[in-house]
Amino acid sequence: MDGEGQDVKTSAFLRESEVKHARLAMLAAVGWPVSELLHPFLAKAANLPSLLTETGQVPSVLNGGLAQLLDAPFAIFFLVIALGNTYTVEMDALQPRTNFLNKDTKDMYPHDLGFDPLGFYVKLGPDERKVMVQKELNNGRLAMIAVVLYAVIEFASKQPLVSLQPIYQL
Repeated sequence: MDGEGQDVKTSAFLRESEVKHARLAMLAAVGWPVSELLHPFLAKAANLPSLLTETGQVPSVLNGGLAQLLDAPFAIFFLVIALGNTYTVEMDALQPRTNFLNKDTKDMYPHDLGFDPLGFYVKLGPDERKVMVQKELNNGRLAMIAVVLYAVIEFASKQPLVSLQPIYQL
C-alpha cells in the first residue's frame, strides 16, 4: 500500500483478523445446516419454543428471523452477554501476546493463537506450517462464501437449506 492503509500481506493484524473470521465462518458453515436439522428436536425435548422461522429456516437478516429472536424471553439477556463478551475478546486481541504480536516480524504467525490441544501444529516444520496455514485460509475463505450463499439460497427459495437436499431428510 502507499501508506494510507495496511497491506494484508504485510500487516500481521489484518492477517490475524482474516484467520479469526475464517475460523468463525468454518464453524458457521457447519452450524447452519446442523441447527436446521437438530434444533426442532432439541427445542421439543427441552420444552422450549423453536427459534427457527415458520418455514424452518435459521434466523437471518434476509428472512426476518432475527426480529423473532428478540421476542424470545431470554433474548435481551443473551444480547447483553454476547456484546460484553465480544468487547472483551476484541480488547484482549489488541493486547500484546507472547505468541504473536511482540515477537520479531519474521516469527509472526497470526494463525498461532496458542490453542493447539492435539499438538498438530507444533510437530510440523516451517514448510509444512506454511502449507497448513494456506489450507486453513482457503477453507475459511470458502466457508465465508458458503455462509453468504446459505442466506441467499434460503431467501431465494423461501425454504430451509436442508430441505433442498434429500440427503438431509431425517
